[in-house]
Amino acid sequence: VPGHIASFTLSLGATVNMDGTGIYLICATYFLAALQGISFGLGKLVLTALLATLCSMGSAPVPSASLVLLATILSAVGVPLT
Repeated sequence: VPGHIASFTLSLGATVNMDGTGIYLICATYFLAALQGISFGLGKLVLTALLATLCSMGSAPVPSASLVLLATILSAVGVPLT
């Protein structure tokens, strides 16, 4: 494997490997929607998973950094923040 490809792949893998943040964002979004009586169809579930993956890649590795990202996902899928 050429060096330039390996260096790109390894850094991308380390960025995407924020599994806990991605799982937290999906579970919290679904939980808060269920509390308010909002059900998700397949499209919203896929959108939630896609947004959680992208947000976990961009989140800072500090505690509670994903709360702002959770608010972003909630507003994107139509769950009110009340």
